[in-house]
Amino acid sequence: MELDHGVTATPEIGDTPQSESEKLSQKDRAALTETINSQDGRRVLATLLAQATPFFSSPIYIGVAENLRQRLQQHHRNYTEVMEWLSENPNDTQIAQEQASVFGHRAAAKRIAMENLEVWVIDLGDLESAALSVRKLRETARSAEWLLHRLFSPILGRQ
Repeated sequence: MELDHGVTATPEIGDTPQSESEKLSQKDRAALTETINSQDGRRVLATLLAQATPFFSSPIYIGVAENLRQRLQQHHRNYTEVMEWLSENPNDTQIAQEQASVFGHRAAAKRIAMENLEVWVIDLGDLESAALSVRKLRETARSAEWLLHRLFSPILGRQ
């Protein structure tokens, strides 16, 4: 495993840490270096990061859909449009980013590989009842979407 941000950098002879946070940083680097130098350490670290990512990552997009299949197909079509355009115009990424108006366009303009995108769904259909109509569920979902946008500021969400 190769890291490109100086994890294994060691201080120069005579250098002394200037603060507690720098001492901690050096200890963290040493621990990380020890971890990645061992096959078992790398395996455990990869497992830990894979399991932690959904809990600690901000979403890149938050949306509400009445028909999830149609919405995903729409996102895929938009994504494909821009990826095809970028394959013909590889030096125009900036233009694609500036003109991207919907999620699929923005994801493609950022050159995020489709296989790196995941969809997480909260299905509210089971909550429908006499007291909680479909219309009321939609209103509540849109309210939640608005709040979640303010909490997480998804980078590919509504601009």
